[in-house]
This record gives sequence, C-alpha cells and structure tokens, in this order.
Amino acid sequence: MANARSEAIMTPEARLCFPALFTPKVTQSGKEKYTATLLIPKTVDITALQNIVTQTAQQQWPDQWKQIPWNNPIQDGDTAVFRSGKNVGKRKCDVYPEYAGHWAVDATKQARDRNNQVVPPPPVVDQNVQKVLDPEVVYSGCYVIANVNAWAYQNQQYGVGIGLNAVQKVRDGERLGNAAPDPETLFAPLPSAPQAPMPQAPQAPMPQAPQYNAPPAPPVQQPQAPQQYAPPVQPVTNGQVFQ
Repeated sequence: MANARSEAIMTPEARLCFPALFTPKVTQSGKEKYTATLLIPKTVDITALQNIVTQTAQQQWPDQWKQIPWNNPIQDGDTAVFRSGKNVGKRKCDVYPEYAGHWAVDATKQARDRNNQVVPPPPVVDQNVQKVLDPEVVYSGCYVIANVNAWAYQNQQYGVGIGLNAVQKVRDGERLGNAAPDPETLFAPLPSAPQAPMPQAPQAPMPQAPQYNAPPAPPVQQPQAPQQYAPPVQPVTNGQVFQ
C-alpha cells in the first residue's frame, strides 16, 4: 500500500527558521534532507494546512487515525517539547523564544530517492520570482511562503510529514540563531583611540615624455689661411741672371 499524499497548498506567511534549502543536512534518522521550520503566528488562519494533515491521516489509517498516536507536523510553539537531542524534554519556546505565540511546522524534502539518486533542492525564489542562488539571501529570521503537501509515513512510528516543494522569500526580518552581532551595538568609541588615517587613493604615475638622443654634431672645419704665392727665385751668378 502506497503512503497517502495530499494535494499541494500555499502556506500563510511564516518566519523561516533553521533552513537547509540549498545543501541537505543529515537528520537523526541518518537520511539527507532539505529542511525548514515555518513559524506561523497563532493569529493567522491555518485551517487549510490543518485540513491536508488530517485528511492524509484519515486516508492512511481510515479506521485507526483517531486511536493511534501519530506524529502531527503542526506543533504548538508554546507547549512543544524536544523529543531528542541535548534539549530533550525541554519546551522549545524556552530554548528558542521566537517559537512563543506561533505554530511551528517542520517541512522537509528527501535529498535522495529510493534508488539513492540525488534529488535537486526545492526551488527558492525572491519577491520578483527570480531564482535565489545565494543562501545568505534566505536566512533564519526572514519571512517566506511555501508550497507544501502532506504525506503519511509508518516505520517505527506513525506520522504525517510536510513535504517542502518550493519557497518564496517575502521580506527581510531580524536574523535568528547564530547570526553575527552588529559591532556598533556592542562597542563605544574609546576616548583616547587614535584616528585611523584615511586611506589614500593610489596615484597613477605621470606619463613621461619620450626621450630622443640627438644625433652627434658634425665636426667643425677650421678655416685655413690662403697660401701666398711666391715667385720662383732666379739664381744670380756674378750679377748675371740666368734665364
């Protein structure tokens, strides 16, 4: 007998907690899953969500659904307790105050199918229905709506789970959990703190004019004095000139 599944519906706006939407995490059962907890204020009508859970249980155990203790994925954030882990037995709202006054819905998607083949993560889009690729955009504390369905399971326990089909970010919110604190809210300027120098923009080197080597000057010719003509001297012998 195949496990019962409901039709898919859209959730009301919810505060996102502990998301693993892009990289699956290993659950206590040892399976890899994409997960998210949706915190929905108790002032919001969740009848449609409650109906698909109840109808799935009725379809799976038509004669027993009122008698058997099956796990309901919609928990009261004011009374729900941890069933395992280091906080077992503690109220969730005592560990995570944001649970108070909310319904807490754990939604998951298997990261591997029955043949152990990798299953892609649920699509995540922004307010403009543009695909989100950066996990920092959809963080614990922002507000989302999700497309989900209910499905029944029966192993060591009976229960109904919420399948996570797709997520849309609606708006930003205060980060929850291990978000880094804002240092401006933690520290004050020290009275004797030196002022950090303003960073200087790097100066571009000035272009240099091209250098040319002048050709060597031609040698200077010194003017020479004109030569004086001297008539040939006629030999003289005893007063006679021989021609």
